[in-house]
Amino acid sequence: MKDFMPIIASVLGGLVVAMGWFRTARLNRENNIHLKRLDYRIKVASIEAKDLDRANKALPPLVALIKQGVRGELSIGA
Repeated sequence: MKDFMPIIASVLGGLVVAMGWFRTARLNRENNIHLKRLDYRIKVASIEAKDLDRANKALPPLVALIKQGVRGELSIGA
């Protein structure tokens, strides 16, 4: 058992590092999603302000983003 301790310690250390990478990747992804949502909220605010020109420019990317999100949740190929 004494001979296996360094191996076990290195495997557990590797698992901790891998879990940290996945957690960091998830946090970064969530941050990007929040920033993109904020960006579109700012653009779509033009709809509420009844600025038709800005609203028409803001809607197509928003519609595409929503379609991609729904397709991703349903696992439908884009």
